[in-house]
Amino acid sequence: MSREKDDFTTMDIAGWLGPQPEPAPAIERTDSAAWRSRALGALHAMRDRHRLRRELETLDLEGELDRVLADAQMTRGDVEQMLANYPESAHRLDAVAARLGLTEALHRDAVVERDMRRVCSLCREQGRCTHWLATGAPEDYQAFCPNADQLKELGHEAN
Repeated sequence: MSREKDDFTTMDIAGWLGPQPEPAPAIERTDSAAWRSRALGALHAMRDRHRLRRELETLDLEGELDRVLADAQMTRGDVEQMLANYPESAHRLDAVAARLGLTEALHRDAVVERDMRRVCSLCREQGRCTHWLATGAPEDYQAFCPNADQLKELGHEAN
């Protein structure tokens, strides 16, 4: 033990703990960087959701929330699902459009795009969509995507 009464060394503590299992193999740098990137992304998303929730609460206190939601064709019942999907849902629709070669078609009509973004923000299949995007599959989104018919229509218009 070291000389100071409350000053313990690592060796002191290791001795008290007894034999320890072998340490886990070191994580490769690429795995560590990917994990760090995902963790930071999740923290940023949480921060953005918190900010949006505060903004909606302020609108509610000012008596403006219902008007703003009505403008977005949403109700108070939609708020929790929208917050759960925020901010990823906007990026996800862009990624789906890019995968299908519909980026230009998506942006061609602002009213259609706004409605598709609203539908995406309320979607309960975000996990399946993320998985579909990760697989690189060109089809199969029709089985779960609430915007599938609109995406198909955009595809016909683009051709």
